[in-house]
Amino acid sequence: MKKISLYNLSLMFLYISIIILVFDASFFFDDSKFFSLKKILSLNIIIFLVCLIMIIWGVITFFSLKGWLRSSPEMPKTIIKVQQANECYLEFLAAYIIPLVCFDFSNTRQVVVFIIFYLLIGWIYIRTNLFCTNPTLAFLGYDVYRVIYRNDTTNLEKEVFVFAGKEILTLKNQKARFINIDDSIYMLYQQKKG
Repeated sequence: MKKISLYNLSLMFLYISIIILVFDASFFFDDSKFFSLKKILSLNIIIFLVCLIMIIWGVITFFSLKGWLRSSPEMPKTIIKVQQANECYLEFLAAYIIPLVCFDFSNTRQVVVFIIFYLLIGWIYIRTNLFCTNPTLAFLGYDVYRVIYRNDTTNLEKEVFVFAGKEILTLKNQKARFINIDDSIYMLYQQKKG
């Protein structure tokens, strides 16, 4: 579920763009039939509300992410190598976001095709750990790094993705604590302040 939430979070710019495209001010300012069922069930209003719900889910994910960063960490691990993993933001926007915005949301068939592509991209995104090119996280100040760490108790090395700020670059050959989100997704532990 966390990977699905991270996928949803990565598409915040898409949802905002769709809201701008489908927003119809006359729905709110036309007094003649303000609450007519036909108006409420119009395709544009449904798409507007779905995007609004997805944005709210994204905001909840962001605040959950901040909570995850302050939850109970695992035992310290020695960081061997750190490499930034999210250098493809423009490719992500060009390949996934912009084409999805170009659908005609007043046409039911195009909305169905949009949903098919949206789900297909989500499946690929989650299956291939594409979340590391998450433009929303970058906008919010989080980067994703490929980290190789050594577990000091077993002396085994493991490569994982880690959400962190730039401070992780200074932790090479030092011990750090992580929050485990998934088998291959970690977050750098941030102690509570105060």
